[in-house]
Amino acid sequence: MPARELVVAGVAQTQGSMTSKGRGRMVHKPALVAWRASVAEAWVRTWGEPTEPLSVPVVAALEVVKDLEPTHRWFGDLDKLQRAIGDALSIDVKVIADDALIVGWVASKRRCRPGEMEHARIRLEW
Repeated sequence: MPARELVVAGVAQTQGSMTSKGRGRMVHKPALVAWRASVAEAWVRTWGEPTEPLSVPVVAALEVVKDLEPTHRWFGDLDKLQRAIGDALSIDVKVIADDALIVGWVASKRRCRPGEMEHARIRLEW
């Protein structure tokens, strides 16, 4: 089964509802737009520009690592972190033709270990 894995440095962002700017114009938060661009850039840096999007069922794995104080509340809903990754891979970098092709997820989030930087580890299998 073919697979690709990459690590995206930085603070993972959740993708929830869009913000209305009036007159029917809806936008994502700037931090989310930047995060999705980081995911796309990391894919291209690691695996190159996709020649053709995958159009077969894909299983995705996601591990989000966040620097939090032990007393701090957990960050973001896991499903909204997954949504951001799915859209980044299907819309921003076009690795997969449609995020509906993701037929399974293995997803987790945890605190950074000592000396570890914030990041997300993403793996696709098809």
